[in-house]
Amino acid sequence: MLATKLYRVSPRVNERLWMRLRLGKVGGHHFRRQQCIDRYIVDFYCPDAGLIVEIDNAANAGHSDAIRDRDLAARGFRVLHVRDAEIVENEDQVAAKIAAAMADAFAARHQGGATPHRIAS
Repeated sequence: MLATKLYRVSPRVNERLWMRLRLGKVGGHHFRRQQCIDRYIVDFYCPDAGLIVEIDNAANAGHSDAIRDRDLAARGFRVLHVRDAEIVENEDQVAAKIAAAMADAFAARHQGGATPHRIAS
């Protein structure tokens, strides 16, 4: 029953997180929605941090696309997966998780880590 509910709610959950990200309320940086990177379309992308945020719904939770994540990581991107149930249950905690991932991404870049390829707007 929860899976059916989350499947129906998922677009709303996506929109809810987007409203928070696009207003700069998470880490204070710009995010893009439904960004095309190579042959992939990612849910949310922060070009400043090279961070990709993917929302996994109940149907695909635990089955992240390892090949896709590996391809993106090889290009210098960091991928963070959050379950839509996490957003429904505690949006503030998800925002904190994203902010921490952004801080890690920035720290890695300043310590000589891989710089993500720039993506055209």
